[in-house]
Formats: sequence, C-alpha cells, structure tokens
Amino acid sequence: MDIDPAGHQLTLRNLLYSWQIAAERASGRAAAMLLAEGEIVRDELFENRRGSCLFGTARFSSYGLLPTDLPAWSTQGGAPSIDRMSFPVAAGWEWISDWAVDMRGDVDADGWAYATSFRAREFTGMCSQAHYVCRRAWVRTRRRIPGWQPGNSASSASSLALSDSTSVSPNEVLILHIPTVVRACTLDRQKVDAVASSLAQLSAKDVVVPAYSVEAILNELEYDKSRLAAVKLLLPYLDKEGLIAALFHISFHSNRLDLLNSVEPDSFLRSYLVVA
Repeated sequence: MDIDPAGHQLTLRNLLYSWQIAAERASGRAAAMLLAEGEIVRDELFENRRGSCLFGTARFSSYGLLPTDLPAWSTQGGAPSIDRMSFPVAAGWEWISDWAVDMRGDVDADGWAYATSFRAREFTGMCSQAHYVCRRAWVRTRRRIPGWQPGNSASSASSLALSDSTSVSPNEVLILHIPTVVRACTLDRQKVDAVASSLAQLSAKDVVVPAYSVEAILNELEYDKSRLAAVKLLLPYLDKEGLIAALFHISFHSNRLDLLNSVEPDSFLRSYLVVA
C-alpha cells in the first residue's frame, strides 16, 4: 500500500508513541502501584533551540539562543538544567530506563514542537516560517532503591552500579554550580570574581567546562567587557563547543581580537577564533 510522505511520518510517530506506552504498561499493576506510592519517578528535561524554517527545512540550534531565551536545557518550568547526559541519578535511586524523546502530544517525527517564542501558550509539530524556537522533552524513569539510607556507602555504591548514569566527580559538581554562584552576585565585577574563585578550587587542569555552563555563566553578565573577562578565565577549560558558545556572547569585534591575543599560538582554539 502506497503511503505519502506526510502520512508515513505520522504513522511512524504514532508507532513510536505506541511503543512508548506499551513499555510503560509492561510492568502491569505492580508498576502502577509503585508509581502511585512515589517509588517510581519520571524525570523530564527540555531541550531548547532557536532558528527558522526556510523552504520547508528546519534549521535550529542551541547556539542561536538569545540571552532572553530559555537555556539550552531546562525543566518544564524553564529553570536552567544540565544536559541529559550529565544529569545524575538522585541519591537512593537507580535508573530503570534510558533517556528517550517524549513523543506524546503535537510533535514532529523527532519529538520537536515549534512556536514563535518560548513564552507561547501553544507549540505545534508542524514547523513554518512564523516559528523561531523549538523544544522537545526527554524523559527517563528512576526507582527508589529498597532499604537505602542516607550515608549508607554500600547503598550509594549500589545506586551507581545499577544506574546507567556516570558518577559525577567533585570537579564536575563544582563546575555545575558556577552559574548558581555567579547568579547570586549583583555586580558584573563580583560575578567575574566568582568565576575566578570557583575555577581556582578545581583540583585538576584537564577538566572541561561544558558549553551549556558557559552559556549559563555569560548570560548572567550585562556588559561585553565583563563577558570577555569571564571567557579569558574559562579559556583553559574550554573545548570547541564551549569556545563557540563563548564567542556567541561576545559582541564587539575589538573584544574578540583581545580574546584571540590571549590564546597561545599553537592552541587548537586559535583556528576557531580566527574563523569567527
């Protein structure tokens, strides 16, 4: 039977949705009881992007997000969050599923929903030239570990062993908290000092500040010169994606040239700065 492309896309989406519902019901009544008792919890994160739809092709990226937009990753309420791959399982819990795109509701074949802005009341799975932002939900289910008690090292080890989540090192925890520390300050000067003091506490120099943390930090700074000062501090801890995110937040060409002069001649980052 011939199916037109639009119909095929809709059929595929419905099929994925059916699989998701079937998986959720696989555990039967026992799972429903655990869910009702709070023993099973679903974590949900939203991936946010900005862009446009030209000639039927959607071109959206997290690097296009404006300072007034939601961050690249957020909760349903819009609060900033770390990305799904870095999202740790809560103490005393274990993952019982992988992260999966939530295909419920009005979304396209990849789970994206589009709107004119993140403040829009309605999102649609059909992208048009009137849409400038998109989002999709990721969900993962965790289960409370029976008999776990706070401070029980054996239980903590069991949680990490049974979970698909990668354990978070002290350096990673410190990096994830930098945006929160910066947000607590009032003046740009204080915020830049907060970045410096936080980085000084790192116990290793080979750690990487991820792009979403760079964006969260720079979004808190009002002046371009302040963002430049923060990027110079972050520079030794940036990879390619982090540097691109940083450059997006530096507006003045003179400040970009200043940043270029701060990079070692043999650094791989220098080529990206020159191109930018």
